[in-house]
Amino acid sequence: MGNNQTFTKPHPGTCWSSVFAPVGPIKEPLPMLACLFVAALGLFGVLLSRRVTEGGKFLYSTLFGYGIASFCFHWNLWEGFYRVLDVQLNFLQAINIVYMSCIPKGENLFYKVSSYLLIMFFSIYPFFAHVLGITLKKSWISWITFDGIWIFVLIGLMIIWFQRDHLGTPKHPSRQAMFNLVWKTIFSVMSAYLFWILDEVVCVLFDNHRFVIVIFGHTLWHVFIGFGFYYLTTLIVFLLAEDLRVYPKVLTWPKNKPFFVFVVVQYEHYDLMSKAETTSKKEH
Repeated sequence: MGNNQTFTKPHPGTCWSSVFAPVGPIKEPLPMLACLFVAALGLFGVLLSRRVTEGGKFLYSTLFGYGIASFCFHWNLWEGFYRVLDVQLNFLQAINIVYMSCIPKGENLFYKVSSYLLIMFFSIYPFFAHVLGITLKKSWISWITFDGIWIFVLIGLMIIWFQRDHLGTPKHPSRQAMFNLVWKTIFSVMSAYLFWILDEVVCVLFDNHRFVIVIFGHTLWHVFIGFGFYYLTTLIVFLLAEDLRVYPKVLTWPKNKPFFVFVVVQYEHYDLMSKAETTSKKEH
């Protein structure tokens, strides 16, 4: 970062800081709590997704890391934490795309080459974009690339949706509900950007300090982007179960409702399920 003072250099903050004074040592309390919620989503994914592979746990852990980095930033508005959450967010997006590229089943050369190219590109892009932004002193570079890269996520989600008859565990009772995570992810990300525009453009750029915008703008950006990544990760975990030859047990909240808010996938080995069913029949 050049020197030790760069990390603790004050950042101008969000719309919140232009209206409200700090609460003790906490610069932006409500956005900070929203980041804690995002970290909790990632932590719940890690702890509640039983028997999920290390790759699935890693995706949830990355979401947890983004939440913690953002929490620290809104606590003290240090430039260093802003740069950390910046690269963490780009990496979170990239690693989800890498896993998505492994889902579509295609034996033709196009699918294989596309998957390899995506993996190689997105393994380096977040760090390259971040370093380029620092070198040129243009912090917007990593944000512009982050915004543009969503087109790859959208393409991946559309491929999953249109190939849904050939993906996932056949005859799974929650199959349609899990594929609906495609649209929940898209809705969450679009909602996040709506609130980001309210915060960074309407409030900061055009000095519109309406109470609702100041309170909910940046706060709901974190909430919805957190849900977007959580739904995307959970969909990936569900779809990978078929190739891993495990059964994806789906738990939702609220239960038995067509539109659930929270969902978690737990892997069950088929041999263990057979033993459990046999034991249950004997007991009856």
